[in-house]
Order: sequence, then structure tokens, then C-alpha cells
Amino acid sequence: DMRPEDMTAGDRNAILINARINGLGPEYRHDEIQCKTCGESFEPDVDLSLLVSRGLDTEPDENFEFDYILPTMNIPIKFRILNVEDENYLSKIMQSGGNQKKNSKYKVAPIITERYLRQIMQVRDRREKLYTRKMIEVMPTKDSLAFREYVKLVTPGIDLNYEVECPHCASKFVHELTLNPVRMF
Repeated sequence: DMRPEDMTAGDRNAILINARINGLGPEYRHDEIQCKTCGESFEPDVDLSLLVSRGLDTEPDENFEFDYILPTMNIPIKFRILNVEDENYLSKIMQSGGNQKKNSKYKVAPIITERYLRQIMQVRDRREKLYTRKMIEVMPTKDSLAFREYVKLVTPGIDLNYEVECPHCASKFVHELTLNPVRMF
């Protein structure tokens, strides 16, 4: 009964990667990247079977929401993990220039405000979006960064980081796999 849009990005990525491995094998030629040492470009080969799953370290409540206390503001919030529909919505905002600060009085870029409005379900004991928006607009950068790091920690999925070796200078570095569905199949 689950629609693909209701899945988390981690679930979608796991299904895509497993379908690719089962259908065509684990070898995947990544889009072109640039070496961090010598600056040369190359297309690394990735063994998709070596990617590791990240499970839930913290369990959500009965509403699939997580608890967090913003460290500087000392405000308790409840949040959920974004799904594919949320990610698609945010992507459209980004494409339309939604990352530009429209009013310098606010510390948070519009795209981050929209992300948080979809993600943060409760501030203190209140679930009104207007109340949440007002809190987001005055949220210190330190709280925003800490919250995003915590969200990464509790979000299950596939760790898309892998080590590559530059064929030009033999330098090794970690790169994040970018899933390109057109190239995956």
C-alpha cells in the first residue's frame, strides 16, 4: 500500500541500489568527479555491494517522530524524517532560486525554512506551523547546524560515501555517491 513518494530517500536509495546490483551487477561507473589533490577529472568505478546500510539508532515515537532539544535555545522539538515527496518539493524550490535570502532580517534561507516546516512537527507543546515558522526564523545557526547533524545521525539509509583512487595521481579520498537513475540502469 506504500506509494514511492511516501518512502524516505534512504528507503528509495536502498531499493534502487539493490535493484541495480540484482539486475546488472554491483559495478557502477559514477559520473565524472574531480580529484581533490591534482584537480584532474575521472569517472570512478564503484562496487555498490560495498556500500553499508545505516539503521535506526534512535526509535521514533508512535507518530514516527523523534525528540530533540535545540542546544542554544533549549527548546524541545519533535521532527520526522523527510520522504521522497518532501525532497521533490524542496528540489523544485531550489530550482526556482529558493536558496536566496529574501529579507536580511532573517537568519535562515527560505529553502531551509521550508525544509524545517516540513520536518519539524512540534515546538515545545505546540503543533501550529505559524508558531514553528516564527521559531525557525529566529533559530541560531548553531542550533540549525546541530539539528541537521542530529537528523543525519537518526536517518536510516545507505551510507553513500566510498573511497576512490585517482588514476592520475593515485591519491585516495572519500566521495559521496550521487545516484543518477538514468545511469544506474
